[in-house]
Amino acid sequence: MQIRDLQLVEAINGLILKWQLRGLVHDSRNHGVFRKSGGLKEVSWGNDGFILKDEAFSSISEYCNLVENRQYSMLRNDGSLFQISYTLERQTIVKHRLCWYPCPVSVDSSDLDLNNITDIILDKMSSGDLDSFRSRSPLRFDYAPQQASEDHPTVHMHLSE
Repeated sequence: MQIRDLQLVEAINGLILKWQLRGLVHDSRNHGVFRKSGGLKEVSWGNDGFILKDEAFSSISEYCNLVENRQYSMLRNDGSLFQISYTLERQTIVKHRLCWYPCPVSVDSSDLDLNNITDIILDKMSSGDLDSFRSRSPLRFDYAPQQASEDHPTVHMHLSE
């Protein structure tokens, strides 16, 4: 598929704006084009070099790290977050990451206005409020032909572990 990087940026930022105007977004990051090695361009929120270390996929600690470091395209009012990024070689998409992380606890949007979401999670854990915890897994759709192998298809979905 051929697409200009700036068209992709406009489409992603436009989607986020529409959701913001509907009151569905608590926080968001503007997307832009970032040059990578090998002539590649990444359309992303600009992750500032952040790398997840020692975090199990779909764990509460992974979710908290992503939120604390603002590693998302948008954080919704229900605490869930979306990550949208594409890597292009010239005008061809060569990789993408499309991910939805649900919030591990039930939160009200007014809670997010007053508190850091990580603090909300820790408070619910320390108070023993187990009814607030939700057992839902992130959904991540990846396209990565350069990483394809017998055990790692070009296009694949991650669902929990």
